[in-house]
Amino acid sequence: KTYIIERSFDNIDFVKAGEVAGTLAVFEDKNLASSKKYYYRVLAVNEGCTSGASQVKQESTATTCPAPPSNLVVVANSAKEIKVTFTDNSPDELGFELEWSKDGVTFAKVGSNISPNSTTTTISTGIDPETKYFFRIKAVGEICNSDFSNVANVTTNPPAPTGLSANGVKINQVDLVWTNTSKTATTIEIQRSAGADNNFAKVGTDVAVTTSSFQNTALNPGTAYNY
Repeated sequence: KTYIIERSFDNIDFVKAGEVAGTLAVFEDKNLASSKKYYYRVLAVNEGCTSGASQVKQESTATTCPAPPSNLVVVANSAKEIKVTFTDNSPDELGFELEWSKDGVTFAKVGSNISPNSTTTTISTGIDPETKYFFRIKAVGEICNSDFSNVANVTTNPPAPTGLSANGVKINQVDLVWTNTSKTATTIEIQRSAGADNNFAKVGTDVAVTTSSFQNTALNPGTAYNY
């Protein structure tokens, strides 16, 4: 009498994993992937006749968690957007789980998991201007997850001034007025382009954050300017 051992990854499709003989049969299934679930069943074969399959038993190989990501870096692209980059150190993670915090102590998951083998993402939902955020990330495995990466932090940019208006008061002068909404900005930078040109350039030196107006003089008469 011999025994056929069948193996499956999903408990649906089984393939032959091996065959042993004897009344007290023992079978070792080797060279399997770590941290994987396997399903087994056994069939008895005697003089050309094969029995039905035994009950199915599930077993998992030894757990090897994914290696944690490293070199986590976060950069504020604007007042409302943060870019996240990191190094992927595991070849077989199912994805990455990013967490954030405003105090560096209590963390919460950010959105959906990041796709496996991706090493960058951008966050543009739920971001407040002039706010410090802490981030950490871990690799997600089939059975267990990795440790967290280093914690990185960033402070988002100040919001842009609002209510900007421009008034051509002279043939060579434009007066600007705006409202500053930032709580942390130290200066205001004014930029200008001419006509249909969208290439803006800085005008003079920055003005104090307490300033809400500016006179741009020595301009070319009859020219349209954008600010």
